[in-house]
Amino acid sequence: RGGPSEDKPHRRKGAPPPRPPASLTENFPTPESVQVQKAEHEKALQEQLEYAIARLMQRHNANLEFLRDKNEQQKRHTNAAIDQQLMQSELDLQVKHTEQMMMLTTAANQRKFELETQASALAMEYNVRRTQEELLAQDYEVHRRYFEASTG
Repeated sequence: RGGPSEDKPHRRKGAPPPRPPASLTENFPTPESVQVQKAEHEKALQEQLEYAIARLMQRHNANLEFLRDKNEQQKRHTNAAIDQQLMQSELDLQVKHTEQMMMLTTAANQRKFELETQASALAMEYNVRRTQEELLAQDYEVHRRYFEASTG
């Protein structure tokens, strides 16, 4: 068995020096750009939620108005029976409205959670790639120094 020179890879004379590693983060979204995009998606989601709630309230109010007008017409004939029917109808409508509000809010919260999860995964992937890139750069530096030392 020979000395330390056997541990070094043999190099042909005139061989080119090693090339630096390719960037792993080039054209990959940065955590900052992911946050900006996440904020934009959250804002759009919030606007959609507000619009849907406003439309739901409009329908809710229109339904209430319809029920009240119908009630006034029927009250002339049978006050007691119609009052009971109105209260039950408003309760049913309120329950439906509340359920729809909860479904909208749940869907919005789910989407926000998905956005947060995606943003976290991208940030983690970026950090992994950045660490790999640093290790590759260090490996390159070691090979470059060896190359210079063996040629100089």
